[in-house]
Formats: sequence, structure tokens, C-alpha cells
Amino acid sequence: MKKLVLIIAVSAASVFHIHAQSGQGGGGNSGYSKQSPEDRANKDAEWAEQQLGLSADQKVKWHDASLQKINANEPIREKMKATSDQSEKQTLGAQMRENSQKFDVTVSAFLTADQKTKWDQVKEERKEGHRGGGQGHSGGGSH
Repeated sequence: MKKLVLIIAVSAASVFHIHAQSGQGGGGNSGYSKQSPEDRANKDAEWAEQQLGLSADQKVKWHDASLQKINANEPIREKMKATSDQSEKQTLGAQMRENSQKFDVTVSAFLTADQKTKWDQVKEERKEGHRGGGQGHSGGGSH
């Protein structure tokens, strides 16, 4: 069960963490998942621009990569909510992780060395936060 929770949390962490870091919602992901994928991608790109110092071109690329991941993960999340089969949930979690890895590869390709360092730090903080029972990052319960 812990593994499943970690899978879900890590795969969705960037989206919700980005939202939490942008100061939206105050506690957790309230309202965030009700926003359109486009609005969520805009919030993600705004966060990345502020936290990583993205250029205008990088912000557009981040937005596009985020939107692609959000759209890919949305049907997977719905399937995950609809099933109680642990094996299926693990398979779906693996698909979400794969989407997150694709996102990471995409954004890492256009980040500068300094931005990559900052991005790696954010990802590591998220991992540590999830390992420590959800502590270590503000807001969101589960990019």
C-alpha cells in the first residue's frame, strides 16, 4: 500500500507541488484539479518561471510539456479512481511515472545548468517529503 501511495504521489507531485509553490489554494490541491488542463499548465509554467528563472521561450516549452503530461495523466487518474484492483493501480501508477519521466526529460533538455540544478533540488525535496510521510513540501498531497 505504501508503494502505491508513493507511486501516485511521485507521479502527480510536480503538478500539485508547482501549484502549491505558486501560492494558489492555500492547502493541498483544493480547486486545482477542477481547473482546466490549460489553466493548470499555465500555473505550472508560472511557477517554473518564478522558481527556476525561465526565459519566455522556456516558459512556453515548460507549459507545453506540462499540458502534455496533464492530458496524458488525466484518463489514468480517472481509471485509478474507478478501480479497487491493486494490480491495475500499480500498472496505472507506472504509466503515470513514465509520463512524469517523459516530462522531466523534455524540460531538462532546455534548462540551463543552473536551472537543472534547481529543478533537481525541487525533485529531491519532493522525494524526501514523500518518504517522510508527506512532510517537506508545502501544500499538495501528491507533477
